[in-house]
Amino acid sequence: MKGSFTGAVRDKQGLFAAARGGTFFLDEIGEMSPATQVKLLRVLQEREAIPVGGTEAIPVDVRVVAATNRDLEDDIKRGRFRTDLYYRLNVIAIHLPPLRERRDDIPIFVDAFLKRIAGRGNEPPKRLVSWNTRPGTAAASGEARSRSLATGSDRTMRGTAASRGMPSTAQRSATTMAAPRGRARSGRSPR
Repeated sequence: MKGSFTGAVRDKQGLFAAARGGTFFLDEIGEMSPATQVKLLRVLQEREAIPVGGTEAIPVDVRVVAATNRDLEDDIKRGRFRTDLYYRLNVIAIHLPPLRERRDDIPIFVDAFLKRIAGRGNEPPKRLVSWNTRPGTAAASGEARSRSLATGSDRTMRGTAASRGMPSTAQRSATTMAAPRGRARSGRSPR
């Protein structure tokens, strides 16, 4: 809202309002501060939010998808993550093993990266002819492909998933949780 804080010179739509009727993605939910966890829980329970500087709540009609590479159940035991928020978000949990355990998926990611990168330069995509895996993430793999395309001139390439020495935290598995749009999870009490 205009004038609600220093530098607020015009009204601006909030993130929940912008996502109305769609999907709101929360990445790295396990890194959320306790204060923000409380605010998010309130939005999910009440299905409304008060914009910064506002006095009236606006309805929130979004599907929330949250992702983390942390063990939230362990964080709950340690007091770092709210039990009630966990159960609000954990309507459908999808465990996605790390890419190092899904090596057959690597060429699919590489092809997608190659097509995306080629599209930026309006040139036909290169194709992958061989693949050697090394520790890393899909993002690091994409960056390696970008470097290869920037320096290569032929239409084929050989490569590795990523440079050596990637941090072990980047190699952990991820968990995605989804809460249905327009309603908060009910019927389960926090443990």
